[in-house]
Amino acid sequence: VYFPAAEMLRQLGIHKVRLMTNNPSKIDQLAACGVEVTERVAHVFASNQHNERYLATKAARSGHMI
Repeated sequence: VYFPAAEMLRQLGIHKVRLMTNNPSKIDQLAACGVEVTERVAHVFASNQHNERYLATKAARSGHMI
């Protein structure tokens, strides 16, 4: 799934990244494509009445680190 992103980074000569994500799958998949994730930077934002259920679902179903 992340091969196109990994390939773009490779063509730019980038082999290590700090990645802003809450999705642990992105870290694993980029690593599987040869991109070393040296640090995960959490994407922090406040929940509210409009996104609270959505964020809880992402954490429960996809393991997002929210």
